[in-house]
Amino acid sequence: MPPPKRAGPISQTQSNRKRMTTQQSPENPEEASKAPQGDAHDGETPEGNAPEVGKRIGRNSLYMVVRTVAIMLVSLYTSRLTLNLLGETDYGIYSIVAGFVLIFSFINIAMERSITRFLMYERGRGSASSLGKMFNVAILAQIAIAGCVLVAGETIGLWYVNNYLNVPPDKLSATNWVYQFSLATLCFNIAKVPYNAMIITFERFSFYAIFSFVEVLLRLAAVMLLLLFSEHLLVIYAAQFFGVTVVVFFVYKLYCRHAAVFGDVCRFHRYWNRDKFLDMVKFCGWSTLGSASGLGAYQGAALILNYFFGVVVNAAFGLSTMVQQAGFNILSAFQTAYSPKLVALYAREELEHLREFIYRLGKYSFYISASLLVPLCLNMDIALHLWLGNDVPQYTAIFCILSLVCNGIDCIAAPGLVCNQATGRVRNFNIVWSILMLSNLPFDYIVLRATDWAPATLVVRAIINVVVYLFFIWMMRAQVGLRPLRYIASSLLKPLVIAAFPFAVAWVLRIYMGDTFLSAVVNSLAFWLVFAAFIFLFGLDKEERSKVTAKLSRFIPALRKS
Repeated sequence: MPPPKRAGPISQTQSNRKRMTTQQSPENPEEASKAPQGDAHDGETPEGNAPEVGKRIGRNSLYMVVRTVAIMLVSLYTSRLTLNLLGETDYGIYSIVAGFVLIFSFINIAMERSITRFLMYERGRGSASSLGKMFNVAILAQIAIAGCVLVAGETIGLWYVNNYLNVPPDKLSATNWVYQFSLATLCFNIAKVPYNAMIITFERFSFYAIFSFVEVLLRLAAVMLLLLFSEHLLVIYAAQFFGVTVVVFFVYKLYCRHAAVFGDVCRFHRYWNRDKFLDMVKFCGWSTLGSASGLGAYQGAALILNYFFGVVVNAAFGLSTMVQQAGFNILSAFQTAYSPKLVALYAREELEHLREFIYRLGKYSFYISASLLVPLCLNMDIALHLWLGNDVPQYTAIFCILSLVCNGIDCIAAPGLVCNQATGRVRNFNIVWSILMLSNLPFDYIVLRATDWAPATLVVRAIINVVVYLFFIWMMRAQVGLRPLRYIASSLLKPLVIAAFPFAVAWVLRIYMGDTFLSAVVNSLAFWLVFAAFIFLFGLDKEERSKVTAKLSRFIPALRKS
């Protein structure tokens, strides 16, 4: 793990010296040939041209958001078609077996986050040789994890499936086939992680988005091929799913090995560094603590709600969790888009530019989250009716609204999380974060006993999320010298003022037109148009406005003449 950086601005001379060092051509011609070639964007200094950075992050965010939405829509249709073709019993068997296998992937999920961070850091430092070595360590680490998963799966897992999994006796053979295919699928997904991380590190989001969509289309095609068969559909489906995974793995591998942007850094060599591996494992362990505490807070809240109100409220809470996860997936696409640039700035020790970048991320995060969440919260009853029909459990709407509010708070706090991951000093950060997240549980119990109002659990979560937001800001101040009041003003206070009037316009239209689909369309469009105008007039600086105007002038001749 890299040594801690001094929390304070670096002099211009030191910054220039750092850039000169990292940008010099290697003396070894062979090393020069292995260096990544990059593209037109890789030569930019994002910190020196903020609007260009905003343009690039905006484009990457668009790729990721479109990818997420498209995948969700196709996946919903695919799951429905799979259920119809397999039937309830076979679909249930596949779900429980695949879900059981995913238990073995817990460490892999945390390692993926760790590998991505370290690859981003090494690329930010500008050393192709060091990046290639880190990539090779990641490959060997994932092979070791896949081996451990395979051993555990073929011993403990297989024993459990054959002795304790509750499946019809005549389906036991098919269940074993599904289990073997699912285990092999997981191993290939584990091996794919370093290639996936490298694609994100080099910001090849266009390829990532397009091929992710191709992947779900391949899965849809695999399901539709079941129409050609009349028996053994469950085993055939598991085999096809495995086949798609193998194809995806080799496409990712070939792209990383042969695309010019990567140079030779993605070519595997037998290189091992114990210290680098231990750094990754330590980072993985502490990051897992934070993620696990968040999951524990969610599941614990569900149990507390069940204790006070029973399963009917759990149904509403479960539906709100699905809405919250969908919103999180879309908003986290923006976080994925800006993470490589933030980590690279820290790796180059350009802390002054890093701070300015974070201030901008704060306001952009608010604008993006508000654009998604405000129309949805205003029209939640209509959205739930379209989704669930007339049978909507009590409290579902208020649960969903409060969950989305929590999403918005998380979105403007996310730069603090990425900033901490960039520094590598994650132990104390994740300990405090875990304590804050788990504090939801005792406060949930106390508030529910005092109020007997189920949505109070999400009110508690929103308040604690605000505390987490302030904690993230305090950590950014300690680690990179961020000014807390400026970040609060840029990410929350000023954007709230800007959003107030557009929200009022949309609210009045909703009251006037009532709870109809036409009302939802009209008030959503009104909010977006007025909000966009207010952002342009009051939420952007002069340089950003000039860039937006130049872009719009291509489509609006009147702006070109002015």
